[in-house]
Amino acid sequence: MKNKVVMLCIATVVVLAVAGCQDKKEESQAVVTEQAQETEAPEETIAEEKEKTTSDKAAKSETQAAKKTKKKKTKQKKEEPQETAEAEETVAEETTEAEEQAQAEAEAQAKAQAEAEAQAKAQAEQARIEEEQRAAEQARIAEEEARRLAEEQAVIQQDIPQSTVAATPEQDTKTTALSYVGRSMDELIAAIGEPQEEAGRMPSCNGPGEDAAYNYPGFVVTTYEENGSRTVMSVE
Repeated sequence: MKNKVVMLCIATVVVLAVAGCQDKKEESQAVVTEQAQETEAPEETIAEEKEKTTSDKAAKSETQAAKKTKKKKTKQKKEEPQETAEAEETVAEETTEAEEQAQAEAEAQAKAQAEAEAQAKAQAEQARIEEEQRAAEQARIAEEEARRLAEEQAVIQQDIPQSTVAATPEQDTKTTALSYVGRSMDELIAAIGEPQEEAGRMPSCNGPGEDAAYNYPGFVVTTYEENGSRTVMSVE
C-alpha cells in the first residue's frame, strides 16, 4: 500500500512538470510570434508613423512660433502705450517750460517798464522840487536885497537933516523904486514910468533867465527876466 502511494505521488509530479513545460513552450511561441509580427510590419505603416511624427513636430513648431509671435505682439502693444505716454509727457513738459519762460520774460519786461516809469516820475518830481527851491531862493535874495537897500536909505535919511536938504524928484522916484524890489518890473513902470534906456543884460547866476539893467534919472534898476516875466532885484 505504501508503494502505491509513492508511485501515485511520483506520477502526479511528472504530470505537473510536463504541464508546466508545455505552458512555457506556448508562451515562448507567442512571444516569438509577436516579435515576428512586429518585425514583419508593412513599410507603409512605418512611413505613415514617421510622417505623422514629422507632422506632429512641424505642428508643434508652428504652434510654438505662433505663441512667440503672439507674445512679441502683446509685448509691443504693452510697450507702445508706454512710449506714447512718455512722448506725450515729454511734449507736455516742454510746453510747460516754454510757457513758464514766456511768462517770466513778460513779468521781467513789465517790471523793467514799471521801474523805468517810476524813475522818470521821480526825476520829474525832483526837477519840480528843485525849480520851486530855486524860485524861493531868488525871492529870498530879492527880499533881502530890498531890505538892505531900505535900511541903507533909512540910514542916509537919518544922517542928513530933513530941514537942511530938500528931497529931489530923483530921490523920491528912487525911494518909490526901492519899495518895488522883489515885485514886478511892470508894476514899477506903472508907478514911476518907463526907464530912460536898457543899460545891458547877461545870463543870470540865479537861474536860467537873464539879468537886465535899466537906467532911470539918478539910479539903476536891476531885474531878473525869465519867460517874459521881469522881477526887480535891486535899485542903485
